[in-house]
Parts: sequence; C-alpha cells; structure tokens
Amino acid sequence: MNRRSVIQLLIGVIAAVGGLGALTVIRQNRCVDAGGQWSMTQRSCTGSSGPIPVERWSDVTIALVIGLLLAVMLYRASTFANRRQS
Repeated sequence: MNRRSVIQLLIGVIAAVGGLGALTVIRQNRCVDAGGQWSMTQRSCTGSSGPIPVERWSDVTIALVIGLLLAVMLYRASTFANRRQS
C-alpha cells in the first residue's frame, strides 16, 4: 500500500469511529433525559421499571451525517496538506 491509500484508510476508520461515538452519545443523552441509566457494557438503557427504548432511526441518520462530514473534512485537509507539500 502506498501512502495515499493508508491515509484514506485512516480517514475512513476515524470517520466510522466518530460516527459510532456520536451515536452512543446521542443514545446515552436520550436515556438520561428519559430518567434511565445507561449501561456502557450492554449499550442499553434501564430504568426503575425495566428497559427503556431509546433507539431511533433519526439517531442513526444523525450519526451517519456526522461520520460523513468528518470524513469529508479529513479528506479535504489531507489533500490540502499534500498540495502544499508538493
């Protein structure tokens, strides 16, 4: 693999981790707002009366948009740095 493909692979990994992290934070905040307690090991929300559903498709959409925006910004920064280096 050459340097450019390694950079693109790293950008993809960072964007994926950022999107998944955003999804976790969104669900965790929604759980706390509903009066529950977030379990990081099970990635679920539990309240005094049992499990609380906090999963929504809008959360996944928001996390995808965050991941894509992060990928675009990192890619643009890497192409800018490569052009300045040349």
